[in-house]
Amino acid sequence: MVEMVANYKKTQIDFQLICNHLNTTLFVTDDRGYVCYVNPSYEERTGLKKEYILGKTIFELQKENVIQCDVIPRMLKEEKPINAIGYVVSTDYRGFVAGIPVKDENGKLRYAITTDWDVMSIMEMENRLKQLQKGEIPDSTDEAGSVSVHTADEEEILYTSDVMRDLISLAKTVAQTDVSVLITGETGTGKELLSKVIVKYSCRADNTYIKVNCAAIPQDLLESELFGYEEGAFTGAKRGGKKGAFEQADGGTILLDEIGELPFQVQAKLLRVLQENEVNRVGGQQAIKLNVRVIAATNRNLLQEIRNGNFREDLYYRLNILPLELPPLRDRSEDIPFLVGRFLEEFDEKYKKITLIEADAMQLLRHYDWPGNIRELRNMMERLVILGKDGRITCSEIQKVLGVTGICVSTDQKEKYTLKEAVEQFEKQMIQNAILKEGNKKKASEALGCERTTFLKKCKRYEIE
Repeated sequence: MVEMVANYKKTQIDFQLICNHLNTTLFVTDDRGYVCYVNPSYEERTGLKKEYILGKTIFELQKENVIQCDVIPRMLKEEKPINAIGYVVSTDYRGFVAGIPVKDENGKLRYAITTDWDVMSIMEMENRLKQLQKGEIPDSTDEAGSVSVHTADEEEILYTSDVMRDLISLAKTVAQTDVSVLITGETGTGKELLSKVIVKYSCRADNTYIKVNCAAIPQDLLESELFGYEEGAFTGAKRGGKKGAFEQADGGTILLDEIGELPFQVQAKLLRVLQENEVNRVGGQQAIKLNVRVIAATNRNLLQEIRNGNFREDLYYRLNILPLELPPLRDRSEDIPFLVGRFLEEFDEKYKKITLIEADAMQLLRHYDWPGNIRELRNMMERLVILGKDGRITCSEIQKVLGVTGICVSTDQKEKYTLKEAVEQFEKQMIQNAILKEGNKKKASEALGCERTTFLKKCKRYEIE
């Protein structure tokens, strides 16, 4: 008997020893919220020492603004697994937190346990796994396998999806050449950022980079802005003339954004610049030799514009030597959580706030159609941070920003649903929209023509408060 007790105690000691050597974090409270254990990985990752937090309640730590995460408080109340984003204020650490309630044999809650993963670490591991699955051997020193691509002005393209990884890899390959590139994609997908990726990985990275928005310049000024003009070329022309954007970009790269807006007569002159590598200023007679890499971008279907007589076919093929098409956000929904995390960091810092997003709210964002793509997502996250009052982003808050009629769940998703699951998703969304629109469950049930008892049962089933 004595030996059995000794072995049991040794097992307990060994179990704690194992927990102390886990690479994943462990944070444990009792059923009242008192912190009773954190492992070394938690201390290292969050920067919080166990001497400071052991014996305190999670509620005290929240009140002291040490930890901003409602996973454990919600577990203690609801006694079910909870996932959310957590934030450690002092070290600016943000991670995905998974919580599990631990119950005894009688079903009584004994402990609440959480573990978390750093956002960027998850993305890096997922990318490397995808490389291995494709038979590639990721090199930790190779930037092509990294999660984010830092562009020439330190902005980032953040991604973890295969479609974006392949596109960035192609862009880096294209960057090594000097031929023209046409970047296509819907509004807000990041065409300018992709052009900067090309510039950064090209031999012209340290040279001039000029961006011209063809849609923002009045049509009667476009020719002189692009190609320059000589003194006396027109009324109001500067003495000595002026260099155009192409001359300014000599030796470097020029981005012609919204190329589809270029007037037909200017397209002919642009074609000559591309063919001859020289430019004639407005009012000038002498050709000026140039060495410029041209990148064009548009959200228009240029082939349709050719059929409509609005775009030159010969110019299209001169620009479209190496085409790059940016996918819409709805086709890369796995990137949304990481984009959301980045935008929250940006706007929390800007507005001096701490904002957390609930797991259900994140799922809603992943299934929204995003007609405005990344630009729309960024705009929404800024609004949510500004308008947020309790530091939490919920499904209800997102629906308020989008508007009840603005909720649109894309049917073209990688997730596969059975018919029953799809109907349940739609039914849950209909109920949430009705409650938001009508203001309470009674009016919502009447608006949907649903018997009140049945309506309340469905609310309970879908955990709609």
